[in-house]
Amino acid sequence: MANHLFTTIIYAVVHIHFISSLKFSIGVDTLFQNQTLVVGQTLISANLIFELGFFSPGKSKNKFLGIWYKSTPGVCVWVANRNNPITDPQGVLLAVAGNGTLVISRGGSIIWSANQSGVASNPILKLLNTGNLVLLEDSTQTYIWQSFDYPTDTRLPGMKMVYNVDASHDKYLTSWRNSDDPSPGDYVFKIENQGLPQVVFYKGTMKRYRTGMWNGLYFSGVLPFPNRVFKPELFFEEDRLISIVEPYDSSIISRLTLETSGRLERYTLNARKDKWNPVYAVPADPCDEYGLCGPNSICGTEKPVRCECLKGFAPNFQKEWDCQDWSGGCTRIRPLNCESGDGFLEVELALSFYSLHLAVDPLTSVIIRLSSSTR
Repeated sequence: MANHLFTTIIYAVVHIHFISSLKFSIGVDTLFQNQTLVVGQTLISANLIFELGFFSPGKSKNKFLGIWYKSTPGVCVWVANRNNPITDPQGVLLAVAGNGTLVISRGGSIIWSANQSGVASNPILKLLNTGNLVLLEDSTQTYIWQSFDYPTDTRLPGMKMVYNVDASHDKYLTSWRNSDDPSPGDYVFKIENQGLPQVVFYKGTMKRYRTGMWNGLYFSGVLPFPNRVFKPELFFEEDRLISIVEPYDSSIISRLTLETSGRLERYTLNARKDKWNPVYAVPADPCDEYGLCGPNSICGTEKPVRCECLKGFAPNFQKEWDCQDWSGGCTRIRPLNCESGDGFLEVELALSFYSLHLAVDPLTSVIIRLSSSTR
């Protein structure tokens, strides 16, 4: 069956490449069946915000199919063939093949194809105003594939982060390798449901940042911070956080990007100046990093030594501590004895730092949606 499908795709691509002479004008938002998009041609969304075409990132000479902002073409929000760079662009084309498959090919050989969920008798490819590239059945407008299901390093309004209970197709952000290479890098930003839900990002297998656990109203590690611009909707099923999405608002152009450095950056566009304004970033400073100081210690950005043991505690591993590796944390100097006067101490300064670091919250003012089984 797989061989038959591959043969069908190859035949359809060859048919387009050698038989069809239909050309397609630059600047429209739709690619019809048996039309082709070649290097130098682009699709442009109807609102003139997004553009799709072949590009070379940074100093690279390789070509990739991507979506970027028309006014700031250096900002790419999605890449199709991030694992399959095109080293020779001669004869490369994007087409909706006769069997409804979206493919990048050269000389009849497939470089990349969309992993679509169905087939269509009259398929078209359209770049929407949201920045979502969709393959759909023209007669019913039913989606059979969309780029929003395959995010790269950027989340746009209308794009969901998804935790899939079957673990078959989670939707999360993955950083680029570097500015010249959009292949998957070291960092991922995703939903995690180990116990109470939270949102985290990892460097490889090591957790680097987390929002804290969901407490029913907000994430415990961040403070509620009402914001009229960012109002994510959260969907829960059986106490698991299934998805997060920011509804699309045509009046605001914004993006959330996981940078190659591992910082998660929120930007909004000043359309008058074609300039991106940074809104917030996490980690905001070293004290935001997960487990930086280890247990029984506090972090402060105002001191040359970031971490300090709580009163009554000393470093677990003094040599590592002296080398500014504080991850081992601190241990009690002597056993706790409440009868001898041991008690609780208020750590006011640490609390004020904690509140300051997390005041600007990427996931607050949320709308919560529950599945019917949990209402």
